[in-house]
Order: sequence, then structure tokens, then C-alpha cells
Amino acid sequence: MKTVHPTQFGKFLLLEPLGATRTAEMFRAVDLSKRFFDGFVLLKRLHPSLGNDLRATKILVYEAKVTRELNHPSIVKVLEAGKVRENLYLTEEHPWGRSLLAVLRQVRESRTKVEPEIATYLAIQICRALDYAHTRKLSFGNKRFVVHRNLSLKNIWIAFDGTVHMYDFGTEPVSLNGPDAANLDFRSICALSPEQIAQGYYDHRTDIFSLGTILYELVAGVHPFKGKDLPSVQKSISAASPAPLSSLVQIPPELEKVILKCLSKNIENRYPRASTMLLQLEGLLTSLDNDLDQDAMGNWMKNLFQKEIYLEIRSLHEAFSQCQGTGSLVLRSIPAYLFQRSQPRVRSGRIDKTAPAVKTRAIAELEEETRVMLEQDSQASDSMETILIDDSPNRETGVLSVDEEQSLVDNYEPPDAHLE
Repeated sequence: MKTVHPTQFGKFLLLEPLGATRTAEMFRAVDLSKRFFDGFVLLKRLHPSLGNDLRATKILVYEAKVTRELNHPSIVKVLEAGKVRENLYLTEEHPWGRSLLAVLRQVRESRTKVEPEIATYLAIQICRALDYAHTRKLSFGNKRFVVHRNLSLKNIWIAFDGTVHMYDFGTEPVSLNGPDAANLDFRSICALSPEQIAQGYYDHRTDIFSLGTILYELVAGVHPFKGKDLPSVQKSISAASPAPLSSLVQIPPELEKVILKCLSKNIENRYPRASTMLLQLEGLLTSLDNDLDQDAMGNWMKNLFQKEIYLEIRSLHEAFSQCQGTGSLVLRSIPAYLFQRSQPRVRSGRIDKTAPAVKTRAIAELEEETRVMLEQDSQASDSMETILIDDSPNRETGVLSVDEEQSLVDNYEPPDAHLE
């Protein structure tokens, strides 16, 4: 994590930007109104340039209403929707961890790989969430079934405790013909299905195709559909067949069959339901490693990011050790909270293939330095800037009521509603 330069937004402290969409910008944040720190939040707020744009407001509130109707451990929960000085925001759970995209990059940099059993375990958690969502009808609007439509490496999150989380249910779908098509990034395009590119009919099996592209890249380290630019990638998704995984990596034949079935061009040849795919994956994991669980997944993540974890904790300590005002105790407690949760879970009496490898001398020294730093009394340093938390913006933060949310999404339907 880079040096923290937090800014205040109402009762929230924004720690770092996490990206942006056409209508909103996203931040990792801390809720300063809480009595103690119990985790970060993801804060989405309308772009300041949009002001009180009614359509942008409806898009953000619609996302909140869709996500609120999904109660599953692998689907992030909406915490609140509100306004700060008329600037609309939405907060969601944001477990401490990394996106699958960051995981893949770290795997490449460390010259390791995602083992088949790890990929299978992750796929099982994602399938369970998709199966749950696909069988839920919204209680408002046209009461349609929930389809993600934008599933990618960017919006699947692996926490350091081994849990898996999915974001962006209810967001507007990627449009290749919309006003911002020219600004779409590679990751927004490469997980689209052939039917999405053709702007034709799609359903829950579209999410299964997207999951197939994610699993292929996790296992092989390369995207299944290649191209030198976005148009050529779209053409590849629509017409080209991916290279057999067995020609790229060692992979159980059963897992390769699952992934390639997901990637069928013809929607009728894919798994009819996420639950059908789930049954095959669960049987496969049993044959590969039936001892893999949440704790083992957490240990694998901590091992993969062990240096980055300690550097992040130190960066947050340097940023918050001198903060003053409302919420200062919450902020000062964050580094110790994270350090406690950075330690691998001991899995007594079990063979743990994901247990952290022997730490290098540099990592061991970094861990000890971090431990000593947190144990010492925080002393002011002339070279460190004091963060003053202003209490007055807290009074400008207002949470939307259920009726206010409903009034904002009345008569709103996403632009692709007619396709389902």
C-alpha cells in the first residue's frame, strides 16, 4: 500500500481511491462515527461533476436496493445510503484482502501459480453465491431474477481470513454501444459473453461464461481470448476457441472440462444452472483436496501477500499515530487490529498445503519491526503530519430512509431490462 493521504467526507475518512465508473467514484474508507474499528467500508459517491443528476442518482440507489435483497455470505452487504452536503453516497462491506485481479498479479510477480485445488475452492464459493442470486426475484420494479452481468476479476474479493466476496450486483451493465464505450478498459470487456457482445438475449448462463473466463485466467495465467486491442478481443470472444488448458499448464482433466463447458459460445451448451456446475466442482475438490477450507484459504492469502501486509500496517500506523479529534481512537486502533488478523491460523492435526512457507529473513525482520512498533507508545514525530478530524461534517451526513430510496428509483429500469 502506498503512503496514506486521507481526506474527510462527512463522517467517513477516505483512505485511498479504488477506481471509478461513469457515475461514481469508489474509496476504501473508515466510518468515524463508530465507537470502535470493526472493518473498512467501500464508499461509492457520485462524481462531483454530476451534482444532482437524477439518472446518476437512480443508478446508485438502484444498486443499493438490489444488493439489499441478497443475503448471502459471499455477496457484500450494503450498509447505508445517504448524503453529505447533497452529495449522494453508498457504503458496503469491504473485508481486508485483495481482488482476484490483485491476486493474479501477485502470483505472476512472485512466479508462483494458483493450484487447481485453490481455483476449484474459489469457484465453489462463487458458484454458491451465483446460484443464490439467480434464484432470487426482486421485490420491486419488474420483479426480475438477479443476474450479475459484470462479473470479473476486479469485483471478486478474497479476504485475508479466507472468505470470498462479490461486488457490483445491480450496477449498470457494460455497454459496447453506449456513450462511454470508447473509455471502457480491457477488464470490463474481457469477461463479457458472446451474447453480451452481440447485444442479444442473455440470462444467468452469461454469468457462468464470465466465471469460466476468470477460472481459465487464474489457472493458466493468461486470458482465454487474445487480441491486440479491444475490437480484436471482442471478435475473439465471439468466434475464437481458447487454447486447451492442458497445453498451457498441468491441470486435472475434470477441471479443464468444467472450464471449457462454461466457455461454450452457444449459451445452451453451458451449465443450465450454477447449482449444476457447483455439484461437479464439489466432487472435484474432494478428489483433489478435501481438507481445503476457509482457514487454509486465508493462510494462502497471507502467505502470498505477507510483505505487503506488514508494509500496509506500517503505512497506516504512520498516518494515524498522531491523529486528533473525533474518531482518533478508532483510527489509532486500526494497525493493531490488522496485525492481530495477519497471523496465520493454526490448523491443528491437519495437513495444510497452504500453510505459509518458511519466512525469509527480510520478512521475519519486517514482521518483528512491525510488532515492536505497535507495542511502543505512539509518540509524536516532527517529521509526521498530524491529522485533525473535524467533527462538524458529521452533522452534515444524512442517511436515506427506505421511502426516500424508493422514491429515487421509482420508474427506473436498467437499460438492459428488456433483454431478460
